[in-house]
Amino acid sequence: MDTTWQAFRTLVGDYFMEMTSGSVLFLIWMKLMGSDMELEQGAYVDTMGALLNPEMVEIERGGCVGRGALLFGHIYEGDGGKVKFGKIKVGEGGFVGSRAVVMPGVRVESGGNLSALSLAMKEEVIKSR
Repeated sequence: MDTTWQAFRTLVGDYFMEMTSGSVLFLIWMKLMGSDMELEQGAYVDTMGALLNPEMVEIERGGCVGRGALLFGHIYEGDGGKVKFGKIKVGEGGFVGSRAVVMPGVRVESGGNLSALSLAMKEEVIKSR
């Protein structure tokens, strides 16, 4: 069953959902994959990189994730390669720029701005100015 689900996810993700990034259809797909967001509150996501760990992504009203950004909900740490997970939260009106990289546990506060091509390290808090 898991192999069938993975095949379906790959087919839909690679061939259909990539064309819909930035649209309501993409947000619906993220919600179905486990993301925590309210569809009618105006979130905007324009990257397949938000689906690396969709269950670890929370986007509040007006939150925006730019094109090509990567949201990692997990990381391998230490010599043993232990996997550590951390929820990524984009607060109300928060912004993650194009091609930015967000590591596990990062929180973009309400009105916070992670610029394009930036890196937010594990459990970092991006505050508004």
